[in-house]
Amino acid sequence: MNRSYSILLCIILILSAFTVYQWTLPSPQKKDYEGFSSARVVEDLKVIAHEPHSVAHIEARTTVYNYLKEKLKSLGGNLQTYHYPSQKAKGYTFDANNIVAEFPPLKESKDTTYLLLIAHYDSKYPMKRKQRIVSSFGAGDDGYGVGVILECLYQVLKDRKDWTQGIRVLFTDAEEVGMIGMKVAYKYNKEIFKNVGLAINVEARGTYGPVLLFETSPGNKQLMELYGNYAQYPYTYSLTSVVYKFMPNDTDFTIIKDTIPGFNFSVIADVNHYHTELDHLDNINEVSIQHYGEQIVPIITHYLINPIYKDKDYFSSKEDTVYFTIPLLGFFNCSKEYYQLSNIVIFILFLFTLYQKIKKQQFKFSSLIKQSGILITLSLGTLVIGELIAWFCAYIAGVYFKPFGNIGGIPFDNEVMVIAIGLMSITTILYYTKCQLYHSPLTLYSILSILFIYSLLLLLTFGENMMFFIPLACTTIALTLEQITSLRIFLWIAVVIISLHAFSFIYILAMALTIGALGIVMMLAFYDVMILLVISMCKK
Repeated sequence: MNRSYSILLCIILILSAFTVYQWTLPSPQKKDYEGFSSARVVEDLKVIAHEPHSVAHIEARTTVYNYLKEKLKSLGGNLQTYHYPSQKAKGYTFDANNIVAEFPPLKESKDTTYLLLIAHYDSKYPMKRKQRIVSSFGAGDDGYGVGVILECLYQVLKDRKDWTQGIRVLFTDAEEVGMIGMKVAYKYNKEIFKNVGLAINVEARGTYGPVLLFETSPGNKQLMELYGNYAQYPYTYSLTSVVYKFMPNDTDFTIIKDTIPGFNFSVIADVNHYHTELDHLDNINEVSIQHYGEQIVPIITHYLINPIYKDKDYFSSKEDTVYFTIPLLGFFNCSKEYYQLSNIVIFILFLFTLYQKIKKQQFKFSSLIKQSGILITLSLGTLVIGELIAWFCAYIAGVYFKPFGNIGGIPFDNEVMVIAIGLMSITTILYYTKCQLYHSPLTLYSILSILFIYSLLLLLTFGENMMFFIPLACTTIALTLEQITSLRIFLWIAVVIISLHAFSFIYILAMALTIGALGIVMMLAFYDVMILLVISMCKK
């Protein structure tokens, strides 16, 4: 391996990892800060998450309920409570109590449009974990949501004189036992949702890490324009909305997303802090709390003061967009038609360059098929190894193993995933370095052919393929420009972009799917490592 190239590749990978880490981490702000302050949210959490407050903890839940009513009153909200007696779910019988606070613009009219802010204030009910019963304190889920909304209100109310739209806050009860509070509200109290032009649901699946916009309502073209123009530290992938459709998880947003346009935000790290006794005040993360505010407050502010949103149906659309974020480079959003056209252009360009290589007899098509088969076999082997590691960890921890499923209760899961992906990467690099296979155009075009096939299949099946398409597109364009100009710099630009994307996406994938999907994460990492290796070391 060319030593200077290998050193440069290592430097790029280290800087990319650091950039991904920093890019999604706004600095937490103290209580005397004029803007959104994570410290003020923490003050609310000290009350909200003081003790478990699920449907099984009547007194504690009532304490939180009363506290939230007083906070909303103190902010000047027109308060309305909704009581739904004798609800039954998950073996519990309870009274559900929702809180609604309305903040109309100072010049309110009968047809005023509203932004609906949603979070649930109950914590997870007691659950059996490893032969013992545990209760969540609800600091993250959904203390984060409730606290963030209160702080968002505090911020935007400063400019209420400029509002042309209003805010409604809906704090639901009994979300953890099947979204009972939202379901009964939506069924029996339609006035809560009257004239709502936009909804923002604030959730938490864990207590730390970047805040992900993980779901939108269908027809999100205008929604993503709003998000892309105003959210600070954006972090989102349209792929997560696609995947979420196939997952068993639901939130309050699920009940309304087909009729009210909106966003669904959440931290997703990590599963061991989710619905367990670890979801308490000692494990809250002010950086994550600040990230909620940096994304949500600018969106709310713009929505409230811009008269174009007087039209309640402004966000109604039949068009979905494809969007993703790449650290340092920012937020990318395009129509599905444009995205499909981009795919077609890259596919044609790749096939043309592949044809030229075969025509010049740099390698045979049969050799390409054979080498691609070897790489696919290695990647599948990586997948199997990853799942075996996950199974072994589950066995050691004494928890149920679900292949490719959500597995909690393994206290060392993140460390294992980092070590496994790291060892796989090092092994791959050493093997291909020792065999000098990275210099071969055959290896390069074999990995690109695999990325092409996966991209094509996913595009046809789901309309989403960015995890394979981005490295394919970057490499294909870089190779073409290098061929025209003889400048290797284009290949290094591709290395940087692919690295930034890979670190960010693999992290969010690992946190979302947990160690149960370590095999999938390792397989995707294998392809990223391979493409980075061959394009940084390949010869013409």
